[in-house]
Amino acid sequence: MIFTPPFSVSGESGFALANQRLTFELAQIEDAVLTLQSVGVGTLAFTQPADGSAPVPDTNQKVHCFDATGRRIFTGTAKRRLRWQRGEAAVWQVTISDAWQDYELIDLVGSVTDADGVKSVRPLVKYESGDLSESIRDLLARLQALGAGLQPGEIAETFNVLPMTFAKYTGASALAEMMQWIPDAMTQVDYSGTGLPRLNVRRRSQAEVVKVELGTDLDDTLEILLEDLPDDRPAKVEVQSATRNDKQEIVFVTQVAGDKDAAAKATQNLVASGPENNDVLPTDVYENFVIQTGAAGFSQVAISDNNVAGAVAATSYFAMTPVPASTSYTVWSTPSSGATGTVYTPAPYKFSRPDGTAFGYPVFPLLSESIPDWLVSDYDLLIEDALISGTFYETKDGTTADPSAMVAYLKDQGLIYLLQGYSDNTSGAPYRKYWFYTAVAQFKVINLEYAVAQTLYRKQDFDFIFPPADLADNLFAAQNFLPFKGSASFGPRAPLVPIPGQVLSVLNSPNALWPTARALVESTEIDLVRLSAEVTLGVPSRTAASTLIDRFRSASRDNIAT
Repeated sequence: MIFTPPFSVSGESGFALANQRLTFELAQIEDAVLTLQSVGVGTLAFTQPADGSAPVPDTNQKVHCFDATGRRIFTGTAKRRLRWQRGEAAVWQVTISDAWQDYELIDLVGSVTDADGVKSVRPLVKYESGDLSESIRDLLARLQALGAGLQPGEIAETFNVLPMTFAKYTGASALAEMMQWIPDAMTQVDYSGTGLPRLNVRRRSQAEVVKVELGTDLDDTLEILLEDLPDDRPAKVEVQSATRNDKQEIVFVTQVAGDKDAAAKATQNLVASGPENNDVLPTDVYENFVIQTGAAGFSQVAISDNNVAGAVAATSYFAMTPVPASTSYTVWSTPSSGATGTVYTPAPYKFSRPDGTAFGYPVFPLLSESIPDWLVSDYDLLIEDALISGTFYETKDGTTADPSAMVAYLKDQGLIYLLQGYSDNTSGAPYRKYWFYTAVAQFKVINLEYAVAQTLYRKQDFDFIFPPADLADNLFAAQNFLPFKGSASFGPRAPLVPIPGQVLSVLNSPNALWPTARALVESTEIDLVRLSAEVTLGVPSRTAASTLIDRFRSASRDNIAT
């Protein structure tokens, strides 16, 4: 970035430093140093003589800094203190901190509703598994709504990550934890314009490259110390998680990206979920139940089984053979084929509630025994009493039969009946008669169909969080570069000075790795009086990890779902 002197400052109405621009000379500003940081507070620090005539910014007033083009290069809130030392003139030491300081001071809170339906603000915010960039954008907007003097800017494309729960976090610590998912990223504050500064998130592959050409006429590089860190680049990423199988037992799943044969020291492990992420877990209770509902033709079985004693007695009394040949009746739902005389077609069987009302949803007869309460809640079952009714027939071999005798017998047996008549079938021998009556059976129905016997397992009180399918691939890609750390010093004639949000490459160097280094800029310190600059290179210290294992962590609070 180019910083063009002379520089000036302005304040705001009603304070010592008013809303008018004063050059550093007129403001009697000395030793002005601008520090820009990634994932940290930016500052402008300077001194002013205590006995001078220029206004000194009041504590907590807004101060803006501009370059010669009129572009605002910094803005923030002032703090001042007086320094007195024997034998020296007293001076005011002024530090202007940018709005990242607001992130450090604001507690992250969200609205929750308690059991009584009362809404309250609590220090808890949860982000479900999803695109990290959207979570960052939401967090910045939330902090702005809470009074932070930054607005969301350009947020680089990211990927889906695990859930994140922030309990008793400041805005700064929450954002830093989000940034840990993308170790190739930096924050950059854009102070230009007149409104709130914008916070941008840049990733290494998308960041502007500042190229330093050593030994050229335009070069004013004083020193570069740059170390490559191959041990900080994982050869393999493993994301381990736990889930449950159909029997609700715990099974383990592993995602792998990179070199599957990589050495252990070059392998990065992230335990996304599993028993090892919590010291105490709810106790699993393993239960199962075999369930089945009636399939096609169930109505025949249900009613005939309900009346089987009477059916056996009746057929025995009349020397009848049930159709089919078993101790059951058959629903009559089609006309008698090939019959002569009166052919009767009864109504098909039907379901209803005991009070005769119809069900407002599909129901299926339950063949299983009484089902346990956990099955109803775990599988969203609706269970009701039901009646099934229909008309049945039997056949009689022989030439004579007395329908009235059948009626009398059925009455004696206490069966619900309706004799509908009979038809003659003269096709072939022997002579056959058909008898019709209605019957009713009571049983349970449910709203789901299990046509074949199925074993259902009791769901446990908790399940494990399952990571996005491509998490290992995305974490590997975010680290699949050779990282560098170090520093660079520039004199006043340097054409460009890299700042956070940019990356640095060095040409004309004896080190063959430097031209393509694209080293991340952690911070830039610019002396606005002497126009020299000191640049710190590497991953922002607030998101850096000492080892590959420590780089990504899944908190116990985000391990399970209940």
